[in-house]
Amino acid sequence: MKRSDFLFCLNLALIVLVAILIWRLWNPRRPLDAKAEDLRIELDHLEAYIQHLPELYEVEGYDFADYDFTDIQGNAIDMAEEMEGSARLVVFVSSHQCQECVEQALSLFPLLNESIGPDKVMLMVDGLHQKGVAVFLERNKFTNQVYFISHKPSTTESSDPIEDLSRPIFFIASNNPTIQFPFMPLPQYKSVTASYIDIVNEKFNL
Repeated sequence: MKRSDFLFCLNLALIVLVAILIWRLWNPRRPLDAKAEDLRIELDHLEAYIQHLPELYEVEGYDFADYDFTDIQGNAIDMAEEMEGSARLVVFVSSHQCQECVEQALSLFPLLNESIGPDKVMLMVDGLHQKGVAVFLERNKFTNQVYFISHKPSTTESSDPIEDLSRPIFFIASNNPTIQFPFMPLPQYKSVTASYIDIVNEKFNL
């Protein structure tokens, strides 16, 4: 993905966030004190969102080709072969993220499946206990494909950028397990998530 495309997505998200903030501030039905409190809360959320942008920039273009993957039954998976010929939306969660963040990301799957389709939305898991995840998914009647990272390539870098992600992310993988159009869904901004889904759905014909 071109950097310009990535920046376009980020800019669009920021525009939507600012629009929400302005609407809430100037909504005539809201008392002045409530508007001031809304503004404070929205500015806090906007600041938090902006703070996450460097994480997305860091992982954009990151290649998973040297990783080992397994499915939910523990069978080895060739992810490059699995991704061949189709673009999919990937939801990435890991043990480095808070439990609430992971649960919030998983709660978006009904929206993703309705908007894109369960065959084009997959879950990628890093570091979480496989059996525990399997039980959770079974209880919640989870039908999407799930893949676990079982091995990380040796690297001279001080850290793996995906390990530094403080929250789950969405991204597009097409013909190879490379992160394209990374996006960090925040529960306060469901309209931004919906806009992201519309953009990638149209661009990649999911």
